[in-house]
Amino acid sequence: MAPAGRNQALALGAEQLTPRQRQAALLLAQGALPHVVAAQIPVGVSTLRRWRQAPGFQAELTRHLAAAEADAHAQLLGYSDMEHLMVAAIARYHRRSLPKKRHESWQLIEGREQRRTVAAMALLLRLAVALDRRPEPVLAGLQLRRDGNSGCSIRLEPMRADQDLSLERWSLAGCAAAVEEAVGVRLSVAEA
Repeated sequence: MAPAGRNQALALGAEQLTPRQRQAALLLAQGALPHVVAAQIPVGVSTLRRWRQAPGFQAELTRHLAAAEADAHAQLLGYSDMEHLMVAAIARYHRRSLPKKRHESWQLIEGREQRRTVAAMALLLRLAVALDRRPEPVLAGLQLRRDGNSGCSIRLEPMRADQDLSLERWSLAGCAAAVEEAVGVRLSVAEA
């Protein structure tokens, strides 16, 4: 049994969570990464891990996820069921693994052209997120250069000459494996 006060959410129901635990569940349900949630609340990542194991916290997280899904469907009025599935798949695959035949969300998308659209949009969104890592804009543009038959080099152009774009270069380089797996293009990020 956990020591008293160490992790009060372990044995408590969702109605007895602290305001910080409720905020953590909300941020996680909205797609925030655990280390970002831990920094924003602020708590340690290990504390957040313990909270996530608690039944009350899991119930709160599930409630927020269900509400977010209901909101997503309500906000997409006018779209067909297939378009809803495509938007959901784009949201999933821009962050997580690339589409696999065994994924239920991928199997639900019926047409080959629709699957191509989802894969392409998820990859573009993944790259866009990699380039937009800060609250303020720092990129004036980018240059693409073809390197042989299966390579592509990207050079980032800062808005100001003294701006450090190492975060964006690092984040973009992190997408290289997914780009190569998805479309067979070796992505490299050129230094300024």
